[in-house]
Amino acid sequence: MKSTRRITKKERLFFIEKLVCGFSTYAEVADELKVPTKEVRKWHREYEKQRLTKAYKMTQASPKTDDLILLKQRIKDLENHIADQNISVDFWKTMINVASNEIGLDLKKNSSSR
Repeated sequence: MKSTRRITKKERLFFIEKLVCGFSTYAEVADELKVPTKEVRKWHREYEKQRLTKAYKMTQASPKTDDLILLKQRIKDLENHIADQNISVDFWKTMINVASNEIGLDLKKNSSSR
């Protein structure tokens, strides 16, 4: 059952994906390509190994979910702190304006300009 022609990587991938999706069995793929079933099983193992390696690399490249959650929480905390500071600044500006109007002095002037 030896094949006389060389089977390309692309062809192997096509048939292995048919196998993985359940459209073919090892025996059917082997018969169609005129190769031993053992060879098809070997291709399938290589395919799975490459697929798992790619999946592992993808998980290592992306930030961990816990880290991402912590960073998002930190951003939210900093945004809230900025909002609180803006409210405080607005409050003190208003207090200075009210005090200036009450006593009739411009309290916004720099104290060194007297």
